[in-house]
Order: sequence, then C-alpha cells, then structure tokens
Amino acid sequence: MEKTLFISFLTLLCHNIRAQISGVVVDIETRIPIRDVMINMNNNRGVKTSWNGSFSINDDFSSATFTRPGYLSRNMNREEIKDTVFLLPNGRTLAEVVVYAKKPGPKFNYSGMTATDRKLLANQGMAKGFNILGFIPLAINALKDKHKMSKKEKLKQQLDNY
Repeated sequence: MEKTLFISFLTLLCHNIRAQISGVVVDIETRIPIRDVMINMNNNRGVKTSWNGSFSINDDFSSATFTRPGYLSRNMNREEIKDTVFLLPNGRTLAEVVVYAKKPGPKFNYSGMTATDRKLLANQGMAKGFNILGFIPLAINALKDKHKMSKKEKLKQQLDNY
C-alpha cells in the first residue's frame, strides 16, 4: 500500500514538473529580451512576458504561438520550447523603387544681363597664359580647410581622452 501511494505521489510530482515551462523571449538579431510578447496556447489560455522578456507557463498544452507587433509570429510545439525563444523582427522591404528627376536647367541664367554684357562675355573667351594670382584664393581655402581639420582632430582627441 505504501509503495503504491509513493509511486502515485512521484507520478503526480513528475506531471506537475512537466507542466511548468519557464524561459525568456529574445530578439534574434540583437539578443535583447522582448517585453509584452503574447503567448497563446492551444488550450485557449494566454500568458504575456514580463518587462525582462521572461515567461512561465503552468498549464498543460501541446503547442503555443508567440506574437508581438513588429515581429513574425512563431508557432512551437511543447517539446521545442526551451529556456530561450528567439523571435525574428518583421522586416519591411520595398520591391521596387522608381526615381524621377527633372531635366537640368541652364548652368548660367543670362536673362538678367543686358545685351552689351552678353556680347562682352561672348567675346571674352578663355584667358590665355598662366595666371599666378588665380592660385591665391585656392591657397587660402586650403589653409582654412587645414585649420578646420585640426580643430576636428582636437575635438576628437578630447572626446577619446574623456
């Protein structure tokens, strides 16, 4: 009699141990726990994950569906549910992108010029020879850019040493 009672107790205990499943639901890409995931079981009961993505299911069920907005739903059998359940984010992709552009306009607007200015501009053409003074603005801009780069580098060093 005592053996029968002991075996019955062990069977009941094993059944209760089998009935509880605990784990955490995690984003498969970032490995960050996901909160508020709804776990719907085939016995019409549901559980929601806590703030740290953990869940505990005490009911007896054969399959469960994990759903959350922004993620693909995942249907799993009881045997497949381990301590960690991974959900895949719902990626939104575009099938085709069409880009339209306007035809570029003229490079210079001559409408504001007088007829005399237009004639002078047309007769001027390209300057012939070497113009040493044309390099002065280029050299000044290069020095300014070098000075700006050194400020950026100093700021980067300060941030790195912070």
